[in-house]
Amino acid sequence: LTPSRPTSPSLIPSLTPLLKMPRLHSELARETFAYAAAFLALHFVCRTLSHYASPTFRRCSPSDKAYWAASMVSTVNAVAVAAVAIQVFVTEPGLTALADDLHASVPELESWGGFFLGYFVADQLGNAYWWREWSGVEATTVHHVIGMVAYWRVLTGGFGHFLAARGDHSVCEPEMVLAKAGWSGTLAYKANGVVLVLGWLALRILLFGWALSQRASEQVAELDAPNAAIMYFAFAGGYLLQWFWGYKLLRGLLKALGVVGKSGTRDAKAL
Repeated sequence: LTPSRPTSPSLIPSLTPLLKMPRLHSELARETFAYAAAFLALHFVCRTLSHYASPTFRRCSPSDKAYWAASMVSTVNAVAVAAVAIQVFVTEPGLTALADDLHASVPELESWGGFFLGYFVADQLGNAYWWREWSGVEATTVHHVIGMVAYWRVLTGGFGHFLAARGDHSVCEPEMVLAKAGWSGTLAYKANGVVLVLGWLALRILLFGWALSQRASEQVAELDAPNAAIMYFAFAGGYLLQWFWGYKLLRGLLKALGVVGKSGTRDAKAL
């Protein structure tokens, strides 16, 4: 599959089956609701399995149990996001071409749009319910709101797919589970932190920064004012959050390695 700007079928008939019109709001809303419900159901499945499988889980407070289950759900989402991103990168050899055209489309992203948005909705419901007990919910809420608004416009507007193609979901989900299980001083815990920090630097700082420097980002100025404002807000807010969380993750890794202070358990929640 090659990233393709919608073109007249008479000019390139062979590409016609691969091109999709921007998603309808009603269709995307139904899919988002369905996936959000599925993620909430998965949350309770994870809580139930953890209750029977882990003595550590049973000793946790109600809010920590919810956080534990949310981390497990986020891991499932991370695997799915990474799989889709890898598929896009493998089957779409023109990643540079994708970043050269604001209106280039990626069928995989259109197909998985409800899945991405459904996770945001389900996870944000947990953030809202446990607002006083969970740490970092303010920044996570900003991230989720930006993500929901930007993804919705990207998918229904038919532009900006190059931004949604980042396979940058974090791998920090096991961190809280490992820490609660008393593994914060183990090699597995430290290795998870090293992989997370390096992956964050490569995907959320460097790749995101590269995407923002490409022609597709410059073409945002050609959009109508409301859509351009949404995209610029997503650029600025999203990228600043990546630096903010990157700093916290690096600080958490240095603590885990004994370079500074005492290791914590929640320098970053699954995104």
